[in-house]
Amino acid sequence: MYILTKSGECEGCTGATFSLVGSTTCQDCLPGCDACSNSRTCDICSAGWYKNPALACNQCLKNTFSENPGAVTACTDCPITKYSLPGATKCLNCITGCDRCSDDKT
Repeated sequence: MYILTKSGECEGCTGATFSLVGSTTCQDCLPGCDACSNSRTCDICSAGWYKNPALACNQCLKNTFSENPGAVTACTDCPITKYSLPGATKCLNCITGCDRCSDDKT
């Protein structure tokens, strides 16, 4: 997306931002969104997030993860011997001696 500068030139919005047609400023995308074209939908969700049916991003829940940015529609469950915190990009090993866990203590 581009903005119109005071000198009349087009300049690209960077990062997780977008602009409206004829705008002179870039606006932030929704939380958890790496790329968007408006304020209501996300094109690419951040790692640790997934795209919901409304095309916004939701953070992965505890014991799930999303490793790469993209348009995933669900997070992946951690294996039984691993766990994760909300918004995780990977699962972590259970404490030594645990066959199953839901956090780093149990």
